[in-house]
Amino acid sequence: MAEADPRTYRRTDVASFRKTNERFGGLSNMAPGFPITILDVRILTAEALYQACRFPHLPEVQRLIIAQTSPMTAKMRAKPHRNDSRSDWDAVRVPIMKWCLRVKLLQHWDKFGELLLETGDRAIVEDSRKDDFWGAMPDEEGALHGRNVLGRLLMEIREKLRDDPESVKWAMPVPIPNFLLLTREIPIIGQNAQPETLQPETLQPERVGELQALFNFTSLHEQAVEHSKLPPDNEPLSEPALVQMSKEGVRGAAKSRPSLYLILLGLSAAILALTLWLAR
Repeated sequence: MAEADPRTYRRTDVASFRKTNERFGGLSNMAPGFPITILDVRILTAEALYQACRFPHLPEVQRLIIAQTSPMTAKMRAKPHRNDSRSDWDAVRVPIMKWCLRVKLLQHWDKFGELLLETGDRAIVEDSRKDDFWGAMPDEEGALHGRNVLGRLLMEIREKLRDDPESVKWAMPVPIPNFLLLTREIPIIGQNAQPETLQPETLQPERVGELQALFNFTSLHEQAVEHSKLPPDNEPLSEPALVQMSKEGVRGAAKSRPSLYLILLGLSAAILALTLWLAR
């Protein structure tokens, strides 16, 4: 799996978080007070939602995870089953994390949105004791060093929220096979709307290109090749860079799943139909 290159951050220059009761602690997936509802199922934290997405084929494990009142307990309930995670997990975990963050924003627009914007133009960094992929770890000089993928996803969402808020008022399901919660297909999620009531016309015609990009892995891979350089420390992890991180894993999953090409063909047909609808 292609991964984002490590970065080094000076603590005084960043908006960092480790504990959920800190100034920017609400940016953590572990933060309480940001419950998420998907298909009428209430999930207490973004962490529990992310962990449940590992096991679309094991609804009983999903149910166990989302039943926990503590985000750490939800994570620990998932741990014994990690060897049974969906087979393409390494390839899809970053897009799934981004989707979880988008839904968290949609369902807590003011509270979470204001916290994101409060970080200004500073790099957002998860200060972690042991995870230098999603976060960054202290080095011998006290700086933070790591790939900081979670922070960079948050920066990407922050940029869209600040510059084009309409673009983050909906969240498409991740375009992968079996994106399920308790055996049900996860639908489009809209701001302040239940998925079942979200109407196609709420997505503006100018968003058609974004919809196509979100659904079309091939298109995103081509963009990633053309824009393979990752942004500076205080810039977001862009969509092409995000896909660059996981495209090798996706290709590997596709090789082991010949039917994936048929699924993508079906998704393309669905996108064409949606495009025609939105253009009416």
